[in-house]
Amino acid sequence: MFTLAQGLTLLLCIVLIASAMFASLPMAKALTPQVSLATSSSAYSCMESVGLYANLTSSGSPIRNGVVAVEVDFSGAPSWQPVLLLSMKGSSNPSALDNNIKVFITPININWVPQTGFETGTEAYFNVTLINSGSPVTGLLAWSVLDAASVPLGTNTQGSPEILVTYYTGETTVLASSSIPSWAAVGTATIYVNLFTNAPSVGGFPLINETSSTFSITSSFGPSAKVIGSIKSPSLDFGSASTDPKGLYNASYRVPPEPAFGTYVAYAAALNATPAYSSTTFDVNPTSTPPSATFTYSPSAPYVNGTVYFDASGSFSYNGTITNYSWNWGDGSKNSTSSPYITHVFKAQGIYLVQLKVTDSQPLSSIFEENVSVSGPTPPVANFAVIPDPTWLNAYTTFNASTSTPGWNGTGHPPIVSYAWNFGDGTPVNTTSSSVTHHQFTKLGNFTTTLTVKDTRGLNGTTALLVQVKNASSFYPAVNIIVTGVGFAAPPKGLYLIAPNYYQPYQGWAGNVSVKILNNGTTTESFSVTLSYSNATYSPVLGTLDVTNLGFLASTVLTYSWNTSLLEPTMNYTITAQTSTIPGEKSPSNEQYSIIARVKGPGDVTGQGSVNGVSLHVIAVNWLKTVPPGDPRADILGEGTINGEDLHIVARNWLKIYR
Repeated sequence: MFTLAQGLTLLLCIVLIASAMFASLPMAKALTPQVSLATSSSAYSCMESVGLYANLTSSGSPIRNGVVAVEVDFSGAPSWQPVLLLSMKGSSNPSALDNNIKVFITPININWVPQTGFETGTEAYFNVTLINSGSPVTGLLAWSVLDAASVPLGTNTQGSPEILVTYYTGETTVLASSSIPSWAAVGTATIYVNLFTNAPSVGGFPLINETSSTFSITSSFGPSAKVIGSIKSPSLDFGSASTDPKGLYNASYRVPPEPAFGTYVAYAAALNATPAYSSTTFDVNPTSTPPSATFTYSPSAPYVNGTVYFDASGSFSYNGTITNYSWNWGDGSKNSTSSPYITHVFKAQGIYLVQLKVTDSQPLSSIFEENVSVSGPTPPVANFAVIPDPTWLNAYTTFNASTSTPGWNGTGHPPIVSYAWNFGDGTPVNTTSSSVTHHQFTKLGNFTTTLTVKDTRGLNGTTALLVQVKNASSFYPAVNIIVTGVGFAAPPKGLYLIAPNYYQPYQGWAGNVSVKILNNGTTTESFSVTLSYSNATYSPVLGTLDVTNLGFLASTVLTYSWNTSLLEPTMNYTITAQTSTIPGEKSPSNEQYSIIARVKGPGDVTGQGSVNGVSLHVIAVNWLKTVPPGDPRADILGEGTINGEDLHIVARNWLKIYR
């Protein structure tokens, strides 16, 4: 029988043996990601490609499904002004990103009308909409714009490393912008939008996948610039499944033609990385490399004695500045100027070898040549549209030739004086001096309609279109009444057009809403139009107005009163115009039209639901500006200037939350 002392001794032995056994087992190590960053060189010059190579590892093994944030800063900048903010994906699908947040980007002008592109020498604007379907997220919304040659044109953020922004559940709209300098490469440019936890330079990592949108950059010089010999470079390939041994996460950009010379710092950061970020430096230096010469010209097919616009702004110096542009036109004449823009008139038909020599401040020079074909006198060009197309039996079909263009006689554009229509249905040719005419087809079938235009010289241009004529009973849609639009009859205070048919009036605004109606049918119509606004719970009627005897191709505008005083802010309301039943109308979509109005609370400049530093920031950056070009959101009183009255409203409602 064991004594107490023997029992304690045995228990101690068991504990010691167990401890030894566990000590002999391999211990699981915490997987701590480590990020590293390198560049393709330690020094670059103007327009050279900067390669950014990052790796993400854990215990020496590569992590392929991560996302790495990258930031490039100029060390000589007086404040935080990043040159580039992007994110790079690995070779596998990224993990641990917030899929509840979506970003949509629309290029717009200052009036929030969507654009396909911008001219050099102007300001580009972008409607960046962030939709959060999950919990509130705090971070740094960043965007970088790069031209067709992968040169950064502008990088900015909403907030800063010291002031982050919270994106609540719902929709947030941000006005992003970037200058398009005169040297920007003509072609397809891209804006990249990211949401980081903070700046990569302080360890901020991506919260969502990078979103991008393309737009065009055109020359601001000349009527229709054509790209001739523009800068050729590989496009950026962010998020590629690269196996480049220099890095699993790769990106590149080109040094601008007018950089700040000195030292730059690049940062890379990733989720849970220790240390929080990796950094490296490189220099941008002037060199003895000759400049690069190039030019565009417009029109693309110039005529004798016509003005040709030449644009050499795509030329650049590796040393920062081009001082002279020398032109040899190939017709015996020459010009020398300090401006990249110039015009020339060729006085004879032919092909001319135009030579451009650019010289920089070194002075070093280079030459670019391009053949320019100059045409002689040309006839007018016929063109027309058929409305509606297809058409129906006995309808008054409209033929519109207003897009026909005059020819060239060597000194000017002789006007078109006659339009001869052969409708192809056996009726006599209809010759008129007007570009618009109407015709009734009395037979079913397909008819080739031919238009011949004649100018004051007697020169002709001809074109033809096939017109389909169908029974009205088989026509779908049978177009009669079309509600073509709903809008605001007069700009209210604080009205903010986000996108087509999407507005932001302030709570308390009382004004008028207009509805435009077009009769595109064949008979006179009478009907009523009801205007209502609705949200998820109710749909009040603003009023019903009658339209009497609206004739063929006639239109009218109806005006209704709307008061937003009792409406909840930060809520979207659908404003809908609905006609009464139109006899013979087979397309219900023709009888209804809607817009969205998001009512904002006082001082909530951006419509995000609260009055905070973002509202104050929009006021500050537009201080004392007139509208336009100032941001219309900042003009809360709608008086045309951003001033102390607007600031007072923000201050009076400071930190108020509209939910």
